[in-house]
Amino acid sequence: MEKIDFQSFLDKVDKLDLDENLKLYFYELLKEVEKEYYYANEAKKVLIDPNPWPETIFVWDMSERIEKLLGVDGLSDFIRENKNLSREELALKSIDFLVDGYFGNYNLSELIDLGVRLPLAILTEGMTVAPIDGIKKAILKRISYRSYLSVYYAGPIRSAGGTETGLSVIFADYLRKRLGIDEYRASRQEVYRFLEELRLYERFVGSFQYEHSDDKIIFVLERLPIEVTGVATDDFEVLSYRDLPSI
Repeated sequence: MEKIDFQSFLDKVDKLDLDENLKLYFYELLKEVEKEYYYANEAKKVLIDPNPWPETIFVWDMSERIEKLLGVDGLSDFIRENKNLSREELALKSIDFLVDGYFGNYNLSELIDLGVRLPLAILTEGMTVAPIDGIKKAILKRISYRSYLSVYYAGPIRSAGGTETGLSVIFADYLRKRLGIDEYRASRQEVYRFLEELRLYERFVGSFQYEHSDDKIIFVLERLPIEVTGVATDDFEVLSYRDLPSI
């Protein structure tokens, strides 16, 4: 359990260049939160819940929220020091800092996993579960003579929004280039396997907001430099392209 130092929050308010009435407003807010947190602690001690303390983590600002979400020391300072950058520029720069070792030493597997989650957390400002639960895993996949970056998405990725989800693929490709990983090039069997999965989903599970032609889907799949895949969602089985070693 992390002990919450509410006095440190009050000290930070005191250092802000604010009107005294506005400072007083923030003081009162923090005092009320501290009181409610005390009551929550007392209730948790009854041990009816699995954890004997409130799970809520208190942070000062957006940068600290992202750092706590991912558990990367020094990330909040990096975000504050680059506050003049756009979110997209900041997300891109965070990959460089991660790969260059400014956030600590990581092995290749850790760099890949964190390097995919980190820019998405910055894009979404740590407000959604997408960077944690929306990406099941990001790995270096080795199949036969091929090695490539593979990102497994899951349902909670929807909370990021369409633009941020799409950008996460672009940032994953940038990470791939920084780490010197080969491009993913889908085989013919993989392309038609994904296409078959899509059509089976539309037929038996539910339709999507937009419908795209087979040609458009194939065009995209043949050009993706990383593998965009995911966890199983339904028990329907493909008929024509089973038992592929990469899937």
